[in-house]
Amino acid sequence: LSRDVRLALDLRGLNRSIEEVQIGFADPSPPLEGPRIIPSLTLTYDGTRRGQTLRTGPRGVIRGGVLVSETDAYWEGTARGEYSLEVLPRIRLRGTGDLGTGTLPFADQPTISVRDGFRTLPYQKVIASQWAATAGYVDVTIASFSWGALVASHFWEGGIFDSAAHDPQPYWGPGLSFRVLLAEIALPALGIDVAWNLRDPGFVFSFALGMQP
Repeated sequence: LSRDVRLALDLRGLNRSIEEVQIGFADPSPPLEGPRIIPSLTLTYDGTRRGQTLRTGPRGVIRGGVLVSETDAYWEGTARGEYSLEVLPRIRLRGTGDLGTGTLPFADQPTISVRDGFRTLPYQKVIASQWAATAGYVDVTIASFSWGALVASHFWEGGIFDSAAHDPQPYWGPGLSFRVLLAEIALPALGIDVAWNLRDPGFVFSFALGMQP
C-alpha cells in the first residue's frame, strides 16, 4: 500500500485424516477431520529505518484468520507492536508487546513459544488460545557487515497464556540471546536463546534457524 504499509492475503487448504487420537491431558475434544480452508489477512506497518548498525523505529502487525471446516467456522486474531531506539552507535533499546485470542480447536491452536516475548517458555511446546506478553531488550552489536549484524541481547519478559488444557499461566524472567539480523528486515535469520523462567524455575534453551513468524 505504501513504503511502510503492506497488506497480505494468505489462503491455505488442509485435509486431515485421523486413524488414532491420544488426547492425554489435552482438550478432550478430538481434532477436526476432513478438508479445511484457512484464509488470513495480515496488515503490517514497518516504520523502521537502518541506523549505524541496526534498524530502529516502530513496527506493528495485525493478523486475522478463519478456519472453515465442513460443519463450522473458527477464528483467530493477533496483534504485535515493537519500538526500538539506538541510544549509542552499537547499543539499541527495544520493547515489544503481543496479544492474541481466538476460538480455534485445541489441535489447531498456534505455538507461541517461538518468538520474542515468549523465550522463557519451553521451546515449541506451548500452544495457546489466548495470550498477552511484553518484553524489553538491550541489543548490543558485536559485529556488523553490509548484509546484517551479529547481536547479543539481554532481555526481561513476562506475560500470561491460556488454553483449554490448563488454567491461565503467567510467566516472567530474564534471558540472553544471540541473533543474526539481516539488514533489510527486522526479523532474525538465526537465533540462540538461554532464559530463566522465575514463575516455574528452570533454564530454557532454544535455537532457531530461519525467520520465525
